[in-house]
Amino acid sequence: LKKLGYHVTTATNGAMALEVILAKQQSRGCLVVFDVVLMDLQMPIMDGIEAVSRLRASERQWLADHPAAGVAQKGKKHLVLGLSANSTAAISEQTKQAGFDNFLSKPFQVKSFQNLLLKSVD
Repeated sequence: LKKLGYHVTTATNGAMALEVILAKQQSRGCLVVFDVVLMDLQMPIMDGIEAVSRLRASERQWLADHPAAGVAQKGKKHLVLGLSANSTAAISEQTKQAGFDNFLSKPFQVKSFQNLLLKSVD
């Protein structure tokens, strides 16, 4: 991703990913701080399903706590793409319920990622 010009921030588990996102929101005073979040579903400490569920809840809370900014950012949220080697229908449904915007099965080619990213922002 860096070779394609993306700035990459990494986290080793879902809890850390959520912490990084929330800290950036607080320091920048805005809701969306990353263009896209790639979230693996299976991680230690907190899995991706739980992390995204909490992220979506925090986004709703942020909008409630910042009504003036919320008007300008209404409908905005982080674009979250789920990643997993397990791509069953049940997993797909879990990601939708948790608030993922789309899902990419591993392993994947960079072109597949780019196509999904373009599809997800339309």
